Amino acid sequence: MLSSLLAVVKLPAQENWTRGYVVMGTDTLHGFVYEQSAARNQELCRFKSINGVSKDYQAVDITAWAIGGSRHYRTVTIEEKGIAQRRFAQVLLNGYADLLVYVDKDGVNRYVFCDANDSCQEVNDPRAPSNLNKAKGRLIYLLGSDDELRKILYQKDFTQDQIVHAVEIYNLKKNGQQSKRYAEEKKKAIIKFGVHAGYGFSTLQFAQTKYHNLGGKYDLSSAPVFGLSTDLHFGGHSSRAGLRMELNYQTHQYTSEETMFKMSDLRILLYFVFKPSRKNKSFEVLAGMFADKQISIEQEGTFLSDPNLSVTMTAEKLVEFPEKKTGIGLSAGIGYLFPVGKKQKLSVSALYSASWSNMVFRYYGNVKGLGDDWYLTSVNHQNSYIDVKIGLIF
Repeated sequence: MLSSLLAVVKLPAQENWTRGYVVMGTDTLHGFVYEQSAARNQELCRFKSINGVSKDYQAVDITAWAIGGSRHYRTVTIEEKGIAQRRFAQVLLNGYADLLVYVDKDGVNRYVFCDANDSCQEVNDPRAPSNLNKAKGRLIYLLGSDDELRKILYQKDFTQDQIVHAVEIYNLKKNGQQSKRYAEEKKKAIIKFGVHAGYGFSTLQFAQTKYHNLGGKYDLSSAPVFGLSTDLHFGGHSSRAGLRMELNYQTHQYTSEETMFKMSDLRILLYFVFKPSRKNKSFEVLAGMFADKQISIEQEGTFLSDPNLSVTMTAEKLVEFPEKKTGIGLSAGIGYLFPVGKKQKLSVSALYSASWSNMVFRYYGNVKGLGDDWYLTSVNHQNSYIDVKIGLIF
């Protein structure tokens, strides 16, 4: 049983190394264990002896290991896609019988019940691990088809707390002793970086007034889009949610019957990301806001006047210079993630964004009583974008 393995030598921690041990057969080696992510802990234990010699152990090399005094792992067999795999599962409960949990690649908690003889069986159905009704039936069978435990498991939601509670009652009935609970390792917030590229479509629309010729219909513009991203994934119960910041660069050209605008934009997006499923392959829902910074503007065929002034202009004297402004807007979209490595994921996303701003023009004209000079006027406009991108998240 696991109770004989819980003694840990008190040694000083070093950076990301925490005191712990590994169990190899009947031998327990004390030293330091490297702090890793919860997912990584299920695949590998990085151990350093008291003498400073480090070594990586997989589930085929050792039978158990622990980090600190509260996180313990044991080697179990998990069936994934019809293939039996040796993995490290985290110990949730230690007593007459033990309860362990392994989180598979689809984000499903796979519970393992180890009886008094250390015979371990998976509670979930390996062919349908997310089917909670099947898991309930298997656990009731493993707990001896006890009527009291059957009522506990069927009357309430089949949550981890309920599963642990049922095994605690089973252990108390079997040997009259309380079991020892261990806290589930919480997923910590992590930061990931990414690159992406794709193609975008954009429209330009000005408010129509009698003081300019900008209000005509502009053709739909299309152009490549490139960018970088940073993801902050929340930990704990919010592991399916996070924040993403993107930096996108794009150049669009908009033309109407009389005017043309060519704009290079740097868009900074910050939005909330939510994954409805815990699976590695999963949809994402995206929503947030962004700033649309114009890097450069070129224009042709623009004629305008200031409604607050009496301006007389000729084509020879009218020279406009649109000043670069920053628009503020909203974004929403969807994405899909594909795992392509142990840590890397491929993302495909489609995002709609719309920003609003004023475009400020400087022009040279003649104002009665003031003569020839430079003047300013502004016109409201909206930029809309639809971006389809493929990215790699590290």
